[in-house]
Amino acid sequence: MKWLYVLFLCGLVLAENPDENEGIDDPDAYEGDMILTAAQRMAAEMGLDVDNPLGRGSTKNRQWPGGVMPYVVDSSLSRDSKAMAAIRAGMEEWTSKNLHHLQEKDK
Repeated sequence: MKWLYVLFLCGLVLAENPDENEGIDDPDAYEGDMILTAAQRMAAEMGLDVDNPLGRGSTKNRQWPGGVMPYVVDSSLSRDSKAMAAIRAGMEEWTSKNLHHLQEKDK
């Protein structure tokens, strides 16, 4: 029985870690999934708010109005039913764990 446990642990240690961004070679991708301008990248690397290079991202005065976080899904993803299902699942999980809720931004 011990050898089975040792074999299991060896398999676990040697198992490959899946990379969700495998095959994405975009040099502009920040952390694998965000396309930022040079100024936004610098702000993100310094821990600043990428939308406001002069301010911090986390302050009491900069909360989402009414707890609503607007979002936009890129048209290349909105046509993909699998992508939209994954996005909706992620949004539902986010909403279930946060006080803020997501609302599609008016275009």
